[in-house]
Amino acid sequence: LHGCQRGQEHDMRVYRLTPVLNDLEQLSRWRLFAQNANETMPALLHLDTGMTRLGFDPDQTDWLIENKQALNNLDITYVMSHLISGEITNGSANNVQKARFDEYHSFFAGMKASLANSGGIFLDTDFHYQMTRPGIAIYGVHPCGKDYALQQTDGLKPTVAWHARIIQVQNAPAGAMVGYGGTHKLTRPSRIATVGIGYADGYHRSLGSKAYVNILGHRAPVIGRVSMDSITVDVTDMPRNIMQKAETVALLSDLYSIEDMADDASTIPYEILTGLSQRANRRYADYL
Repeated sequence: LHGCQRGQEHDMRVYRLTPVLNDLEQLSRWRLFAQNANETMPALLHLDTGMTRLGFDPDQTDWLIENKQALNNLDITYVMSHLISGEITNGSANNVQKARFDEYHSFFAGMKASLANSGGIFLDTDFHYQMTRPGIAIYGVHPCGKDYALQQTDGLKPTVAWHARIIQVQNAPAGAMVGYGGTHKLTRPSRIATVGIGYADGYHRSLGSKAYVNILGHRAPVIGRVSMDSITVDVTDMPRNIMQKAETVALLSDLYSIEDMADDASTIPYEILTGLSQRANRRYADYL
């Protein structure tokens, strides 16, 4: 999606990768490589319709419309753009971008089109064209955020669960300090579970004394600061028989969703997911 950078042309060809071309320099270089190889190379054209991030800017797009011979030796399979605020269902920017995209697309007859990211998919089907590009929705997370997800799921189901091992459970007296800095002071005799997860695993440090975990269907609060390799959980109110059976906690679950975690960390679900470190074991299951 970021284009074919200098020196990547050979690898693109060898591994049969199709670059998304974002400006005239990339286009010229990819076309020259195709000519020298005496081949027709595939590519997508990214036209910037308002994001001001990647893609042919308006001046370059106008030039390309007037000089389509610049596409010789290239097989342009799609013309694409990217929505600024597809997750805002009543946002006027979406219609403005779509109108601009439709105008550009009209000059590239016969080429397929792509505009919708996750947010765009849940807009009118007019935004779908021949290909949609879901991102966060692949993980069952609604791009419109927590409040919207509570009202309307649009058929999405969470695809990611996150678990961590209970390392130790200990009794602590009232007045005891928990964690670095003693930021949490116990107001009653308590039972504290130490769980093997921390910010080195991608568990946000800002979740200390905010987040919850799920222990066999029971919700328990995270207390004190998040450490590099561990968090502390107040399990005082947890039934004893539950704690005797529990070996792990669910960090993400139906009792504490990724939207909840992102909200407590003052971020978005995508940052939670992309921030999971390589220390976490990945296990893939087929739920179909």
